Amino acid sequence: MRNNFMFFGIGTELLLVAWLAYCGPINAALGTRNIRLVHWFCAIPFAILIFVFDECRKALMRATSSERKDEVTGQVRRDAGWLERNFAY
Repeated sequence: MRNNFMFFGIGTELLLVAWLAYCGPINAALGTRNIRLVHWFCAIPFAILIFVFDECRKALMRATSSERKDEVTGQVRRDAGWLERNFAY
């Protein structure tokens, strides 16, 4: 995987969640306490499932879309298939 923006977004999100879960003033303001490490483990299968689902969705959209190459410029144009037209954000 070479998507640096996605890695930055995931890393930023993880840091924000950790900060919200373990920052003392926020815990005091919300009336919560720190989360034990074992309680994070139940979310891992769901995170993997969401990641795999999204990658499969993107692969199916690419597979069902047709591509045309312009002979003069060499530019490749994609015509969105039904799946991409109805399921892309």
